[in-house]
Amino acid sequence: MSWERSKYEAHCESCGQQGFCIRASDDWGRSSTTWIGFSNEEPDSNDVGRKRSSSRDMVARCACGKSKVVVGRCLGECDYAGILYPDKP
Repeated sequence: MSWERSKYEAHCESCGQQGFCIRASDDWGRSSTTWIGFSNEEPDSNDVGRKRSSSRDMVARCACGKSKVVVGRCLGECDYAGILYPDKP
């Protein structure tokens, strides 16, 4: 069983800070979200309890204090650290 990860551009709507989002999923349907360039905070326990988000889906918090981070275009498949895999022939 393996995880597939995709790297996306991301930016803060409030101040414009740039960063990245890594979304991952595995063969059992589990998923996770992590952020590069923003702080990763645990999701709200009520959202997890009500199945609105997974306990592995981190919430992005910008240095400006806001959490209005928007995910943009997909950059491709990557590893757990966000390093993109070279194009496959």
